[in-house]
Amino acid sequence: MSSVKQSKIGVIGLGKMGLGMALSIVRGGFEVIGFDPRAEAMAEFVAGGGRAAGGSAELLAGCEVVLTSLVAGVYLKLAEDVLLPNCRTGQIFIDTSTIAPPRTRLIAGEFARHSATALDAPVTGGTAAAAMGQLRMFVGGDRAAFERCREMLQATCKAGCVYYGGPAGSGQVMKIVQQLKNRITDAVRLEVISFGLRAGLSFDQVRDALDIKPGERDPYQALIDAIERGEGDSRDVVLAEWPYYLEEANDKGIPMPALESIYQFCRDGENICPDGVGRLAPSIWRELQSRPGPAIGE
Repeated sequence: MSSVKQSKIGVIGLGKMGLGMALSIVRGGFEVIGFDPRAEAMAEFVAGGGRAAGGSAELLAGCEVVLTSLVAGVYLKLAEDVLLPNCRTGQIFIDTSTIAPPRTRLIAGEFARHSATALDAPVTGGTAAAAMGQLRMFVGGDRAAFERCREMLQATCKAGCVYYGGPAGSGQVMKIVQQLKNRITDAVRLEVISFGLRAGLSFDQVRDALDIKPGERDPYQALIDAIERGEGDSRDVVLAEWPYYLEEANDKGIPMPALESIYQFCRDGENICPDGVGRLAPSIWRELQSRPGPAIGE
């Protein structure tokens, strides 16, 4: 299966993540055409060696492969209004957003009905890694299309860190597992620390109970350090994405009691905690510290 090395690659969305990925693909030796409604993003892209498109439809008409880097809601609207109505046979669409897997599978089916291919390819690593081409990527969808695009996708990632998960939606499932590895455990750790403090222990007494000391490389110690610096409210567990995770769990009938109970506890809190791409969500630490608990016997 030939690669897309000689194909024109389109990138829609040159924001905090998309610009870094687009320029990494340029550095990988690919011809990249980009579009973003913000003039400053387009200028930076062109300065880095990319070519500017006048709009999403123009880019779509001129590229064999189209990569999107957008927040979930914007991508879903773009797919419905522009990509699906205008796609053509043989085009490959790669979306790097984090979206609920059931919606990813639905969109992949719609592209297939137009004889095009959709790959879900969410990434992790943050904006600095995107700028340096040091992301990790999880891909779901047609295996042959993935192999054609592997070299291009690898240009955005650490060596060996483009992972294929299986059919459409598998990339999103892998991203969920990766995110929850530390995020859900940090949420539970915050609950443990909050319990100790609200029950009357000092920070040092909480450390003694946890058998940790200042300066140690321990996840509890890292959280306590942040709390003591006044940064507890901004400890990010990517709560904004948890509804996507629960949508997949509900669709597949998979119980996730810890995830669901923590999310239900926090969901109506004030949106004050920013994640790595600027989305705001409730702060687990704020909710744990400020809300009254049940009375004894309730």
